[in-house]
This record gives sequence, C-alpha cells and structure tokens, in this order.
Amino acid sequence: MANHPSADEACCKFVEDQERLRTCMKQSLIPAMEINTGKAVWDDYANQILKALDE
Repeated sequence: MANHPSADEACCKFVEDQERLRTCMKQSLIPAMEINTGKAVWDDYANQILKALDE
C-alpha cells in the first residue's frame, strides 16, 4: 500500500489540481465550461475530509 496516497494527500492534490485546471480554463483561447457531475460540491467534500483528518 506504500504506493497509494493517503486520504490527506489525495484530497490536497485534488483541490490543487482543480484550481490549476480552472486557471488554465480561464487562460485558454478556446471556450470552456466546468461541468459539475451530479451537482456535487467536490471541493467542499475534499475540504471536509481534510478537516476531519485534522481532528
């Protein structure tokens, strides 16, 4: 299991990657939109997991 990221690492990477992708999308000359699958608030879910891990 050493090759698998911890939940903390996975959530942090997810939030960082999402911000990078949003920045790239804003800078792109090609029109783009973010699709929210299932109307879920994925960033909030990741942050909730991180908070729970800190407790």
